[in-house]
Amino acid sequence: MPELAKRCKELYGVDIHGEIEAVAEALGRSGVRASLYQGSVARLPFESEFFDCVVSVSVMEFVEEIEECCVEIARVLRREGCFLVVSPGKSWLVDCGLKLLSGRNGAGFGDRRQKLQAALKKYFDVVEARTFPKVTVRGGILYHSFKLRKKARV
Repeated sequence: MPELAKRCKELYGVDIHGEIEAVAEALGRSGVRASLYQGSVARLPFESEFFDCVVSVSVMEFVEEIEECCVEIARVLRREGCFLVVSPGKSWLVDCGLKLLSGRNGAGFGDRRQKLQAALKKYFDVVEARTFPKVTVRGGILYHSFKLRKKARV
C-alpha cells in the first residue's frame, strides 16, 4: 500500500482479517493514509463503478468464490478502469512459500490457481499478461501478472 499511495489521490483497502486498526496504525507510521474495510472481495462495500483501478496481489488464490469475486470487482470498476492482478503460478517453490505464509500447502488451494485465469478471462479483457520469471523454474511459473479491463457486457 505504501507504493500504491504514491500513485493515487485516494487509497482503499479491503481484507478479510480483523486487524484493520493495526494495519492503519502501521500505514500511518509510514505516512500512508488509507480507508480500510474488513470484508470479503465477493461483497465489496462500494458503489458501482467507484474505482479507476483495483489491485489484487496474492489474494485471489485464497478465495473460494472466484467467479463471484470477478463479478463484484467488475461491478465496482469504472468502464475504462484497470484491474491489476498478481497471483502465484504452480511450482514447488511457490507452494513452499505459501506453506510458510499460510500454514497450508499448495494442495490446500485446490485448483483455484488454475481456475483463476479462466474466470479473469471470462469477466475481463486481458490487456497485458506476464509470467515471472520468463523462464519456468523446475517446471513451474512463480507468478502471473495481468492488466485487465472490464468486458463490455459486464
